[in-house]
Amino acid sequence: MPFFSIVISTKNRANLITTPIDSILNQTFVDFELIIVDNASEDNTEEVVKSYNDSRITYLRNEVDKERCFARNRGINASKGDYVCFLDSDDAYLENHLQTIYTEIQRKNTKGLYFTNAFETFNFTDRKERVCPDLENYNLFHYILTYTFNPARVAVHRSILNEYQYDEKIPGLEDLDLWLRIATSYPVFQITERTILYNIHDASYSMDSHQRFERELKMFRYVFDKEELKTVLPSKSKNRLLSMCYYKLSISYSLKFKPFLIHYLILKAYFLCIEGYNKNANRTMFVIFMDQIPVLGYLFKKTRKILKTKNL
Repeated sequence: MPFFSIVISTKNRANLITTPIDSILNQTFVDFELIIVDNASEDNTEEVVKSYNDSRITYLRNEVDKERCFARNRGINASKGDYVCFLDSDDAYLENHLQTIYTEIQRKNTKGLYFTNAFETFNFTDRKERVCPDLENYNLFHYILTYTFNPARVAVHRSILNEYQYDEKIPGLEDLDLWLRIATSYPVFQITERTILYNIHDASYSMDSHQRFERELKMFRYVFDKEELKTVLPSKSKNRLLSMCYYKLSISYSLKFKPFLIHYLILKAYFLCIEGYNKNANRTMFVIFMDQIPVLGYLFKKTRKILKTKNL
């Protein structure tokens, strides 16, 4: 049996998927299997994957797209390794990723969730350090809620994933939810080396609309209300995320004149996190709040435009 099983969930990424596959095949640690679960791709993803002649690669296809949670769970259930790792089809491992995790697992000799630190890159053209503070300086649940690590950074012991898997009801928050639930019962270890490239590109998931943030708000509440999480999650950390959703909802509606709705959203965001969920939130919300006041809002915007033209 391999030591690591690596699960990639993909859909219509034929133009991107060779990069993550190559990054796995170029690992200095070679005792692994790679399971690629294709979510009903309509491009030639299957052809690209099957062009690799490596017995460690298994290709599975879902004839109907059931979202990445289902695909990852299918990959987990098909895997044979002691530890299961994940990689999105647009990210990449550095060549020492598996060896770094393996060394730490052998040193700790404890079943748990291990995660490394990461770089960010745009279309793999440059690289900067992703914000990855030291876990030891934080409450574990606050850390996961604030600095959620993406799946590429993680390795989880098989026995843990027999007990906890991705919740298919919450695509988009599935990583946050799974790490939180695992942390209620098992140790979580940070590895300080940066061993993955988190790639931002033109096709990255994005839907900047009120529907997205309304859905996220519901999913956050769903996660926070789970029995095993109710008593362990810090209220301040939860409220910051809820405040973020209300803030983004107010932004998404701000091009329309909806004073009662937008004022409500802004006040909810403010009182959930008075300091602001990020350093610019309160200033932005103040401007939007003023803009939405009948008559006064028009004068406020006019004055702001005049000051801007005079560079004041």
